[in-house]
Amino acid sequence: MSEAEETLSEVNRVLRRLIDEENWHDIRLMRLRTDYDNVKRLSYLLRFGDFVDHERTRAKMKAMLARYPVREKGESRSQGAAMAWVPFAFIESVCATLGSSSRRQLTYMEDGAPMCDYDGPWSKTAHDIKIRSCNLRVLFEGKDEVRYSQEDFFYENGKISEELRKSKNMECLGLELMGHDIDGKMDKKGDLPTLLRTVQIAKLKTTKVNYLDTCLIYISPCYLKSVEISHCKFKSASPLSCWLKKVLSTKCLNTFIVLDNSVEEPVQAKDNLEDELFNLLARRDDFDHQEFFRSDQYSVFHIKGNDSIDDLRVPFLKKYMDYWIASIEGSFRRRITFTDCFSCEQEVETFKQLYKFGSNSELRHVTNRAKARISTWNASLDLIFERDFCEESD
Repeated sequence: MSEAEETLSEVNRVLRRLIDEENWHDIRLMRLRTDYDNVKRLSYLLRFGDFVDHERTRAKMKAMLARYPVREKGESRSQGAAMAWVPFAFIESVCATLGSSSRRQLTYMEDGAPMCDYDGPWSKTAHDIKIRSCNLRVLFEGKDEVRYSQEDFFYENGKISEELRKSKNMECLGLELMGHDIDGKMDKKGDLPTLLRTVQIAKLKTTKVNYLDTCLIYISPCYLKSVEISHCKFKSASPLSCWLKKVLSTKCLNTFIVLDNSVEEPVQAKDNLEDELFNLLARRDDFDHQEFFRSDQYSVFHIKGNDSIDDLRVPFLKKYMDYWIASIEGSFRRRITFTDCFSCEQEVETFKQLYKFGSNSELRHVTNRAKARISTWNASLDLIFERDFCEESD
């Protein structure tokens, strides 16, 4: 039996097992509903004085109670029951700090009555909690006292939601730190640490801002999907490098652009982020593969021209290229772009010859479901990895 046939056999075996499990639950649910209808009918007959064989009915009820025993208070009803005996305020605070995908998974926790959706304290709170969304633009001038503007989104299913408007929980879809109030609309005043610690930030963009050293520590890397820091000035090298390494340790990062940032203090040696970036991409692929999930994300990585951080160059491209070629299916992301990593056309030609790119500057993965290509756009020499989702019929 070939490797492909063995894999197919194993998948089919699991599929048959799941079908059997589904059928068993369907039969159990059907029996429960039948019993419920019968008992409800008996209750109706007794209340309205219709003839009932009391002795036989009591015997039936005893038999049914044996079928559906009363659970002890401390008995674990499900995999989530052990987590149910905590204060509601704690459950709500945890749900508020989770990302949207984690909250969605929590709604499926079986911590309530069998066969009921969102019936337990965790699943119901995760389902019902309202998270306000906003965009923030902050005028940062090196101090904690800032001026800012906030654009709130109170829409749910296309309608304005009063519950969202009143919600104390908030997520920031985009935070832009600016050095100048270009349009004069930053009319609110606030304390930067308080402002940034109370929201989950999904996207950070900052350009031409000075002395961000103390600002970055207030931004949690856990929720960031996009980071763009360019043409900014730092007092020392350590704050930026340390924070960026924390950002690269997360799984959800899609965009990472760090360009032309300067440092006032002398830099003894530049930090290299290649290992952290490679681990991010390989770990995300492993995670997506285990979850049988192929991401639709468009990812961009660009590191160049920084005083304290090495540029992303050809040695890293070779390392990732070797990983991609040896991988089962290539990257699980829809597209990864490494921007401006080649310094000249000669480097491009050498790279293409080494990996046997075709005349169209493309190299197909052995599965024929993905490709690598080299693109010249706006004087930038980019290496791009793409998946062909349309071919994935299985």
